[in-house]
Amino acid sequence: MPNSWITAVKKARKELKITGFQPVKKGTKLYKRAKAIQNKMKPAKTKKGGLTTAGKIKKGGLTTAGKIKKTKKAGLTTRG
Repeated sequence: MPNSWITAVKKARKELKITGFQPVKKGTKLYKRAKAIQNKMKPAKTKKGGLTTAGKIKKGGLTTAGKIKKTKKAGLTTRG
């Protein structure tokens, strides 16, 4: 799948009937149209963050029903 910017510039060139060399500089009609097309192509952004089930995220990891503590052996976790 091609880069979204490349796809947007190709569509903008076609819409504006541009052939041959044309630099895509900020402020030009080609740039503005390509940017608008690219923004339409991007999916809506979602909130960043993790899922917690019944606790809080702490240094040791995700807590579900109690605290999770790291043990000294191979980084295993146990409930405490």
